[in-house]
Amino acid sequence: MLDAAVPAGPVVLVGHSMGGMTMMALAHHHPGYVAERVAAVALLGTSAGNLTEVTYGLPAAGARALRRMAPGVLRTLAARADLVERGRRATADLFTGLVKRYSFGTRDVDPGVARFAERLIESVPVDVVADFYPAFAEHEKTAALAAFEEGLPALILTGDRDLLTPREHSEAMAGALPHADLVVVEGAGHLVMLEHPEAVNDRLAELLTRTIHTHGHTAPPGRGDRPRGRSGELKQNPPSPQETPSPQETRSPQETGDPLSSGRTARIRVATPDRMRELGRSLARLLLPGDLVLLTGELGAGKTTLTRGLGEGLDVRGAVTSPTFVIARVHPPLGDGPPLVHVDAYRLGGGLEEMEDLDLDVSLPESVVVVEWGEGKVEELSEDRLHVVIERSVGSEAVSGAEDGAGDGSGEDARTVTLTGVGGRWAGQDLSVLAEPGENG
Repeated sequence: MLDAAVPAGPVVLVGHSMGGMTMMALAHHHPGYVAERVAAVALLGTSAGNLTEVTYGLPAAGARALRRMAPGVLRTLAARADLVERGRRATADLFTGLVKRYSFGTRDVDPGVARFAERLIESVPVDVVADFYPAFAEHEKTAALAAFEEGLPALILTGDRDLLTPREHSEAMAGALPHADLVVVEGAGHLVMLEHPEAVNDRLAELLTRTIHTHGHTAPPGRGDRPRGRSGELKQNPPSPQETPSPQETRSPQETGDPLSSGRTARIRVATPDRMRELGRSLARLLLPGDLVLLTGELGAGKTTLTRGLGEGLDVRGAVTSPTFVIARVHPPLGDGPPLVHVDAYRLGGGLEEMEDLDLDVSLPESVVVVEWGEGKVEELSEDRLHVVIERSVGSEAVSGAEDGAGDGSGEDARTVTLTGVGGRWAGQDLSVLAEPGENG
C-alpha cells in the first residue's frame, strides 16, 4: 500500500488499534524502510503485545472464559454469517450498548459519533473477525519498536478508559520508546479520535509541524483512479488538505466566471480568530430554516471557527467541532430556532442521495445546513445558497496546537472572507452589513 500511495519521499505513519499493530509489523519485517523513509510515527489506542492479558473490563474468571471460548465461537458464527447478520439487526439495542461500552469512555457521546461507530463495526463481516482474531494472541512486537529509533518524532496516545488496549499497554510502549510523547486523554475510550477529536488533532498537528520543519511537506501529488459512484459514473475526488489551492488559487466565485457571479457578494477582512467567530454569530442572525451555507478554504483557514460562531448565534446545543470523522453532526436548538447541521463533505462523493444516506434524524428544509468542502458536491440540495470562501494571507502558517483558524491577529494571520448569495433567497440581502468599519474590501 505504501509503495502505491507514496512511492518516494518521507512518510508519516499514523495508526489506531490494529493500524498501529500493522505499523509495528512493518517495522519488524522492513526496518530498512522505516530507517530510510519514515519521518514520524503516531501510535493511537494500540498495543505492542500481551493482548491475551486484557480483561475487557470483566472479572478475571470471565475474561479467562472469554479468551478460551472466543475462537471457537467465532468460527461457529462465521459458518453461519447470514444468521449472524440477521441477529445483529434483531438485537440492535444490545449491539448499540456493547459498541458504546467498548468504544467510548462515557455514555454521554454525540449520537452521530455513536451511530458512526456502530456502522463502522457493523460493516465488518463476522467471518473476517473470525479470521483475524487469532492474530491478537500472536501479536508481540515490542522488540520491533526499536526501529522507531531515537530522533524519530513519535507520539503514543491513548484513552484512560480504553478497555480493548488499556493505557498500561501504551505506557509499556513508551517505556520501549522513551523519546516518544505519551499522551493519556482523560475520559476517553478506545475510539479516542472520535470521542475527543480536538485533543487528537492538536497532538497530530504538533507532530506534523515537527516533521515539516525537518522534511518539508511530505505528501506527494494526488494520484490513482477516480472513484466511481453507485451507477458507475466517475466521481470528483475531493482535494486532500495538501492539494487545497493556495491563497492565490482560492478565488472568490465571481473571479472564476461561474454562475455565482450573479449573486450578492461581500468581501470582509477578518484579522483574528475571535473576529471570525463573531462574524459567524452575526451571520447567524441572517440565516433562516432551509438555508444552505457552503464553506471553502484551505486546511486551517477558519471554516470550523466560523461555524462555531454560527452555532453560538443560532443558540444550538453541543460544542461545534470539525465533523471530519463522523461526516455530519446535528446540533438541536436550545430555543425556538432551527437545528444546525454541520457537514464535512471531504469524503462525500456528492449529491442529495449521499446526504440522505447520512440518516441525520432531522429535516434539512427545517435546518440551517453548513457544509465544509461542499462546493461542487451538494449544490443540488438548494437553488438558494450562500457560498463562503475563506482565504489566508500568503505565507501564513497554521499555528501549532491551535484550533482551526487560530492566530495572533497579525497581518500574516488575517483572512479575507468572501460571501456570495445565490438565488432569490439572497437577492435582496446586503451581506456587507456583516463587516465592521474598515473591514470591507
